[in-house]
Amino acid sequence: MQRYGIQTDLDNAQAAKDADVVAICVKPQKLTEVLNDLKGQIPPKTLVISIVAGATCQQLKAGLDHDCVVRSMPNTPAQVGEGMTVWTQTEATSEDQHTLAQQILAALGREIYVEEESYIDMATAVSGTGPAYVFLFLEAMIDAGVHLGLPRRIAEEMVVQTIQGSMAYYTQNQSHPARLRNRVTSPGGTSATALYYLEKMGFRTAISGPFGPPLPGRRNSVKGKNIRTLKRSKVEAMQEKLLDISEKLGEALIANGLTIATAESCTGGLMGHLLTSVSGSSAYYLGGMIAYSNAVKEAFWASSMRPW
Repeated sequence: MQRYGIQTDLDNAQAAKDADVVAICVKPQKLTEVLNDLKGQIPPKTLVISIVAGATCQQLKAGLDHDCVVRSMPNTPAQVGEGMTVWTQTEATSEDQHTLAQQILAALGREIYVEEESYIDMATAVSGTGPAYVFLFLEAMIDAGVHLGLPRRIAEEMVVQTIQGSMAYYTQNQSHPARLRNRVTSPGGTSATALYYLEKMGFRTAISGPFGPPLPGRRNSVKGKNIRTLKRSKVEAMQEKLLDISEKLGEALIANGLTIATAESCTGGLMGHLLTSVSGSSAYYLGGMIAYSNAVKEAFWASSMRPW
C-alpha cells in the first residue's frame, strides 16, 4: 500500500469523494448496499467502472444517481494479465473517459468495447464463465490420462502443454478450428474415433447448452422443475443418419474437385451445427457438463483401443 501510495478508507462515500475513477468490484448480492452508500456522493465528472455481473448501466445510474458509467465483464485470467474483458458505456461518458477506461481494462489483458449492452450478458456466459468450462475440460483430460494408466503428474503436464500448444498453433495459423482439427484427424485413426464418440455423446450440445436460452422441450431447472428429454435412442438414430449424410456429402464435394481437407472442413462444421440442433432438447442436457466430462474420458478410452 505504502509503496504505491494507496490510501484506504472504510467509508465508501469518503473514498469516492475526490476520485477520478471509482471501480465497483463487489459480489452482486452486495451491490445494493454499496449503491446506497455512494448514491449522490460521486462527483459529476468521475468515471464509474463496474465489474458486477448482471448489473446494467441503468441500474448503476439510478442506484448511484450518476451518469458516467462503464459496465464491464472481465474474467479470472485477468489476475495474470491474460483476461478477456467486454465493456460498454453510457452516453454521458466522454471520449477522454472512454480512453481512460480502455487503458485500465487493457491492463487486465484483452478488451473489447461494444455499443450494444446486451452483448455484456452474452460475454458473461462465454468469456466470463468460460474459464470454468476450460478448467473442467482440463480436469477431464487429466483424469482420462490417469484412467489410461499415466501418473497424474505426467498426465497433467501433457494435457496443459497440449492445450497451450494448440492455442499457440491456432493463434499463429488463424485458420478455422475445423480445419486445424482435420489436420490432426486421419481417416480411421485414433482422433477420428475419439471425435466420433464425442459427437455421438453430444459434445457440442454439452458446451452450447449453458450459453443459450431454454429450447423447446426444456424446462427451467432454476425453478426446481425437471428437464424434459427425448429418448436417447431416438437422438442417436437421428445423429447416425446425419453422419451418413455427412459422409455422402463429403464424397460428393471431393468428386466435384474439392480437396479432402476442404471437404472435411465444410461437412464437419455443417454437421456439428446439425448434431447440436438434433440433441438440443435431448437427454444430453440432463447431464450437462458432467456428460461432457465423461464423454472426454470415454473418447480417450475408445481411441486407445485402436491400433496406431
